Amino acid sequence: MDKLLPYFEREMGILRRNFKELISRNPALASTLGVSAGQGVDPVTERVMQGTALLCAKNAWNLDYYHTRLTNDLLAILSPFYLNPVPSCSVAHFDAGTQRVSATIPRGTEFHFKSEPACRFRTVYDVTIPALALTASYTARVDAPLSLGLPPSAGGAIRIVIESTDPAISLDKAIAEPVRVFIDTDAATRTALYEGLFARTLCTCVESEQQWWKLKISPLTPVGLSRSEALLPTPRRQEDSLRLLAEYFAFPEKFDFFDIDLKSVLAESPKGAQRVVLHMIVPDLHQTSTPQLLRALPATALRLGCTPVVNMFSNASEAIRITEGQDVYPLIARRSNDAEIAIYSIDSIKLLCAVDGGNAAVDLEWAGEQCVAPTKRWTFKRANPTLGTEDTVSFLDDRRKPLLLAEGTATAQLTCTNGSLPATLPVGRAGGDLVGDEVAAACTIRLLCTPTAPLVLADKPDDHFEVLGAGSAGGRALTQFDLPSLLELLRLHARPDCAVTERQLAGIVAVDRSEIKGALRHEYGSSLAYGYQIRLTVDEAAFTHRSIYSLAQVMDYVFGYYIAWGNFSRLIVQTVDGRELVRCAQRPGSQSPA
Repeated sequence: MDKLLPYFEREMGILRRNFKELISRNPALASTLGVSAGQGVDPVTERVMQGTALLCAKNAWNLDYYHTRLTNDLLAILSPFYLNPVPSCSVAHFDAGTQRVSATIPRGTEFHFKSEPACRFRTVYDVTIPALALTASYTARVDAPLSLGLPPSAGGAIRIVIESTDPAISLDKAIAEPVRVFIDTDAATRTALYEGLFARTLCTCVESEQQWWKLKISPLTPVGLSRSEALLPTPRRQEDSLRLLAEYFAFPEKFDFFDIDLKSVLAESPKGAQRVVLHMIVPDLHQTSTPQLLRALPATALRLGCTPVVNMFSNASEAIRITEGQDVYPLIARRSNDAEIAIYSIDSIKLLCAVDGGNAAVDLEWAGEQCVAPTKRWTFKRANPTLGTEDTVSFLDDRRKPLLLAEGTATAQLTCTNGSLPATLPVGRAGGDLVGDEVAAACTIRLLCTPTAPLVLADKPDDHFEVLGAGSAGGRALTQFDLPSLLELLRLHARPDCAVTERQLAGIVAVDRSEIKGALRHEYGSSLAYGYQIRLTVDEAAFTHRSIYSLAQVMDYVFGYYIAWGNFSRLIVQTVDGRELVRCAQRPGSQSPA
C-alpha cells in the first residue's frame, strides 16, 4: 500500500480543496454535509471522503500502470527477474574446523536459519572445503632473483601464501580443481585488494622451497559472470547482460570472489610441495592509499569454503480444487512455520483429473512456452500488494481457451522467498547461522554479512518500457549510447537508497566510442572484422568501496549485447586524465544484423 499513499494523499487534497470551494460558494449545502468554515469536517463525512479518495487513488494507479497487463507478459518471457524483487542475499562460510570434508556442496543446496523464523537460503556457487590455508600480505619491495626479469615499472607485490593444513597431503593432492576464494574484509580494503590482483598486476611469480619462476599468465580468474554462477534463475531465452547488471547492484559481494588455478601454480614446483607463495607484482603505489590499506590485511582476508546465498527455496502449493465454471484460482504456498512466504515463480503444475473413467495426472505447460504438440497450459498472475490482490493461476485447454472440467485437483511446485524478513534477522551466532543437509552437517555455517533488503527493479510507471527497450538489441544500437542514456540504464537497476551506488554512478563521467578494425577469432580461425571501441571514463576517487575492474567486467557484457554478429566490441576503462585502468578482451557480437 506504500505505492498507493501518494495517490491517496493527492486525491484527499483535491477533495479538501473542493470542500473549501463549496463552503465559499454554497454554505447552506456545505452545512448539510456537515462542513463549515469555522468547524472541521463531520467524522462521517471525513470517512466518506477517505473512502472516495481511496477508490479514486486505485483508479489513478491503474491508469498509470495499465500497460503492465502487456509488459508483464513480455517480461515474463524475456526477463522474468524484473517482475519480482531481487531476494535477500548474503555470503555463507562453511567452516569444517579440524574435520575434512571431501564432498562438494553443489550449487542450489538449500539451508535454513537455526532460529525462528526459519528463513531459507540457496547456495549460488559449488562449495569445496580443501585442506588449505591462504594468507595475503603486501610488501613494498620484491626480493626476487634478477634472472626473473621483472618489468621495469615493478614496485611492490601482493603475496598470497598457499599451504596445506595436513602434513600428510601435498598441495598437488589437496584439490584437483581451482580454489575459490572470497575476500572477507571491509569494503575499502576489499576493493584495494581486488583491484591490485586484477587491474594492477604486472606479472605473477611463484616461490616454493627457495625456487622462483614466472608464470606466463595470471592464475587468478574473476567469478560470477557465467550463467552457471547466476544469482537469479536463468530461463533458456533470457539474455544475460541485464541480469548481470541487476545482480551487480543488488549484491555486489557476489563478484568479490576469484579462482586460483592451483595446477598452473604447481606446474614447476618441487614434487610434494606443502607451501607456495604467489607474488603478484604491482607498480609503485606509494602515491595511493592502497599500500596503507593492504598492510592492514587481516589473517582471514582470504576465506575458503564460501558462496553467495540467496533467499530462494523450493516449496509446494496447497491443493487447488478445480470447480466447474471457475476460471481463476488462488495460488497459496504451503507453510511449514511462521516465516513470511512470497511466491517467486511457478516451476511446474500437475493436474489430476478424470479421463476415460479413471484418473490421470497431466503435466501442464506454461502458456508462454512454445510447444509443438497441443497441450493443456497454465497462466500465472502475480499478487499486487498495492491493490491488495493475491496470486492466482488459470488453466487453458489445447486451444488456449479456459479449461472446462467438472472437478479435479492441481498441485504446483514453486520457488518462494521470505520477502523482507531475512534482512531483519541477526547473524554471527557462535554456533553458526544456517543448518542444512547431511553433506554440510560437519560444518558450521555462518553468514558473513547481514542479508540485503530485497531490491525492486523497474518500479516507476514507464520503467517497464525502458527495460523492454534496453533489452531489445534491435531497437537500441551501441551508437545510441551516450552518458545520459547509460546512466539511465544503470539507475533502472541500482538501489535508490545506497550512498555507495550514488557515488559510483556520479563517478562515471564520460562514455565515448570509435570504430575500429581487428582480427576476430572464431571456430574457423580468424578474420578481419569491424567493431567498436568503447572508452568509459571514471573518477577513481568515486570507486573506493567498489571495484572498477568488476564493474568493467559487467559493462563489457552490457555493451557487447548490442553488437551484431560478425562484429566485436572492446571496452577500455580510463581515468579522467586518460590513464588506462582496464582493457577488456574483444567480445564478439551475437545479434542478428537484420
